[in-house]
Amino acid sequence: MSWPTFLSPWLGGIAAMIAIPTLVLLYFLKLRRRSMDVSTTLLWKKSIEDLQANAPFQKLRKNILLLMQLIVLALVLFALAQPVLDSALPPPPRSIIMIDRSASMGALDEKDPNGDPETRLAHAKREALAFVESMSSGGGTGALGALFGGSSADEAMVIAFDGGAEVVQPFTSSKALLREAIQAIDPGESTTRIEPAAKTAEPYAASKTISGEGDAFTTVEGVPIILWSDGGLADSASAQLPGGLTIDYRRVGTDNAPNLAITSMQAQRVFERPSEIEVFVAIQSTDTQQREIDVEFGIDGVGARVRRITLPPRNSEGEPGTGGVVFKLERSDAAVLSAALIIPEGQADALEADNVAWATLAPARRMSVAMVGSPGVFVRNALTHMPLASLDSMTPEEFAAELKDPSRSHEVYVITEWPGADELPDGPPVGRFLCLGAVPPGGAITVKRAGGGDNVGAMIRWQRDHPALRYVDFDPTRILGPPLLEAGDDAVVLGTGSEGPLLFEIDRAGTRALVVGFDVLSSTWPREWTFPLFIAQAVRYLGDDLSELASPVARPGEVVRTTVPVGVTSVRHTTPDGERVTLRPGPDGSVVVGPIERSGVHTLSWEGEPGAQDAVVNGRAVRLIAASMQDSVESELASNQTLDLSRAEVITSNRADDGADGSTPLWPLLVLLGLVVVMVEWYVYNQKVRI
Repeated sequence: MSWPTFLSPWLGGIAAMIAIPTLVLLYFLKLRRRSMDVSTTLLWKKSIEDLQANAPFQKLRKNILLLMQLIVLALVLFALAQPVLDSALPPPPRSIIMIDRSASMGALDEKDPNGDPETRLAHAKREALAFVESMSSGGGTGALGALFGGSSADEAMVIAFDGGAEVVQPFTSSKALLREAIQAIDPGESTTRIEPAAKTAEPYAASKTISGEGDAFTTVEGVPIILWSDGGLADSASAQLPGGLTIDYRRVGTDNAPNLAITSMQAQRVFERPSEIEVFVAIQSTDTQQREIDVEFGIDGVGARVRRITLPPRNSEGEPGTGGVVFKLERSDAAVLSAALIIPEGQADALEADNVAWATLAPARRMSVAMVGSPGVFVRNALTHMPLASLDSMTPEEFAAELKDPSRSHEVYVITEWPGADELPDGPPVGRFLCLGAVPPGGAITVKRAGGGDNVGAMIRWQRDHPALRYVDFDPTRILGPPLLEAGDDAVVLGTGSEGPLLFEIDRAGTRALVVGFDVLSSTWPREWTFPLFIAQAVRYLGDDLSELASPVARPGEVVRTTVPVGVTSVRHTTPDGERVTLRPGPDGSVVVGPIERSGVHTLSWEGEPGAQDAVVNGRAVRLIAASMQDSVESELASNQTLDLSRAEVITSNRADDGADGSTPLWPLLVLLGLVVVMVEWYVYNQKVRI
């Protein structure tokens, strides 16, 4: 049993100290009687007894009416103190309050105490505040603590998490600080990941085994985690959690929240006609009914056209219904593209954050490419059919001389033969390179065995989602005499053959290279249709000209890495909310933006020379970065009944559908009992009068 406020028991006690002595005093008061003549003396004995009973400071006689009145008064005074019966277990002495603030927690499918809609986050915060109120405040110190059984106050810390985690309030016993921290948690737009939150809580939450004297060991129990979430954890199966965690999962959200969402928006220029743009918008619906909505396409913040789409309901297995629309336009300049769902008034849509998507489109441009060595007819034909500004052939010696010249005339080099090490500049080469059968110097890739021989190899696996490898199929490809290569710290393996890695990407200060480790002319690949596709995609990827294929979009929670011209000392990042942050580029011009917190168009600007795809506004170079949620899993809004986390003990706390906090007020029952006693007292009084 507990009290809703600190003053409740004191209020009842003060009222008791006034009311109970007053009632007893009434039975001590001496009655003032009138003198009357009586016809007999038989009643004198009874009258004398009454006088003695009503004389002050005399011993009270046994009186059942006084006892019943005291019981009624005690019940009323106890009800005035507002006791509460706690149906849930009391909070532990120390606990970690962990609240999910990801995009799905913004779903409007919960109810507040008045029955009005509220977000999952608001519901979780309300339950967390009730948990804080149920914490023990301690019994005080000194004489007051001795009187009421003094004890230490409960402590808690508050962690908010989505794709990352943040301690918003360290351990404290101050309920005011805990309430303030919980109320200050704002909704995010990124995907939910439990691993960062668990690692943040690990120093306090993980149980530890400490060695003692001899062979003795002592286990120190960790602080339990009270987790409010809808359970939509993107890393629930892959999270590397510390051992010894105890998680009390408090589920929020419903199982069938209807939601419409934009899950993908891709803009690409037509390969043969770069001024023509195609924009594809993918949409999904978790509603159980078929939905018909409008999709508005905008350019630079102005609505351009509207398409209507009919989305099927989710199927019997719970998978959302999907659909899409395509917009086409003519545009050579840079543009900010947007797509928005127009939800008719009165129709259900639980989450607004996924109703809008953005993409930035760089101006169409043509690159200057140089072929170094003897690329062969297949490579030359693939490059010739690309819309390039220029395509030149160079000897390895000419290429080495151009590398030493800061004012290079080519942006991307397709290399089949590297010059000698004594001809190259000192250090790893700097530039954008597509290496076909020619491993670049610098130590990023080590040749363990040169290619050649009669053995035939094949590609086993490759990164199909890499921009240079989209739609590329290596299944029919056979390689004669593949080499044995090893990737260093600066190289990432993109494809692995039957005898080891064969495709690599090198991305370091000032250098980006795609390396095909085997001799393409000693393979069947050049005769397959995917070979010219790879050459075109690889050249555009290296030249940062992805605008001709697709407009990359960042997601909230991600870190964006970009490069500004060398020599720029300060870059200003302006968020969609208007907040400004100053960034310092590295010596090579690399800039790290984020983690991105909000969807919308983020702006990078600086004083100095713009890049090839940057605009100039008011004398400052400007680069735009689009950020959109575009997460089909997060937009499903599935609220999981339980959590399955490895290396963690998960306890699922049951929750009433009406959002009750597990406490029952006792004052109605006390008042009812008081009324029953009053009725009994009235009956006894009437019986005594009759006697």
